[in-house]
Amino acid sequence: MTDAHFAPGWPGIAPRWTSSAKTGVGTALNAHSRVWYTISHGILNEVYFPRVDQACTRDMGLIITDGAGYFSRRSGTAASRMCRSSLGLASTT
Repeated sequence: MTDAHFAPGWPGIAPRWTSSAKTGVGTALNAHSRVWYTISHGILNEVYFPRVDQACTRDMGLIITDGAGYFSRRSGTAASRMCRSSLGLASTT
């Protein structure tokens, strides 16, 4: 079989666990939601959908840019804290 039959970068990296140092766990306020998530080190760690026992996303960071030259990557290395807001909990990085 040639490489044309596989996705770019296949087979990818070996599976691994995210950090167990969680600062938050959540879901939507909607009673019909089937999305759950965890927060650790200022980022969304695992996102679970459609089942709570199997993560479909491992880490989700944030990239900030102005499109011209400024670039900042917010990930598990950024300092963060959890605090209460009128809407619930908020994570600031």
